[in-house]
Amino acid sequence: MDIKTIYNELAESYDKRYQEPIHIIEENIVLDKFYRLDPVRKVLSVGVGTGQDITALQLDSEGFLGVDISYKMLQIARRNYPNYQFQEINAVDVKEEFDTVVALFGVVNYITLAKFIDVLSAVNASQCCIVTYNVGYKPIYLKKHDIERYTKPEIELAFRENSWLSDVEGLSYPYDTQHFDMEHLMMDQCYSLAHEPISKAKYLLTTAVKTKWIS
Repeated sequence: MDIKTIYNELAESYDKRYQEPIHIIEENIVLDKFYRLDPVRKVLSVGVGTGQDITALQLDSEGFLGVDISYKMLQIARRNYPNYQFQEINAVDVKEEFDTVVALFGVVNYITLAKFIDVLSAVNASQCCIVTYNVGYKPIYLKKHDIERYTKPEIELAFRENSWLSDVEGLSYPYDTQHFDMEHLMMDQCYSLAHEPISKAKYLLTTAVKTKWIS
């Protein structure tokens, strides 16, 4: 079963999978890092799915395009965000230019990092924000599916070889399951960000900017 079929089948129940407090914290951490980039004028959301990127990153409808290969996920996105533009298209086929590209929670693992960087070049982007599955993790519904996963050095090298400067950090570390309230979960995550090795993180959160040269 390919990725498109998997997500078509998951579409109606997808959003319900990501409503626990830890998911809100993950999105807040991503948003904080996203805000450190330059102000966004036009943003391309690759693998937009049901449109969760719009809420997570507080994106405006003006200058926004969300693309995905799952038509059922896009049906939900259009229903949830009627004022936003979506296309059922492969990201590598986008012809329009965007200053910012986002691809959250595993999208880059599906299309591969090399092809994502090709997308950045094709749309003439100057900055991006991605969340990738760390080595050793993938969602349970993909357990039998072979996908690429990347380490921090691999991500940094791939961007550097294409004249991008990247900043990679861990996202979503193991937490104390006895504490499910937001305050304790946030404390656990903040402690882990500062003290735990990045290998323990579920995801890698990366922002990158295009540069003329990297020494």
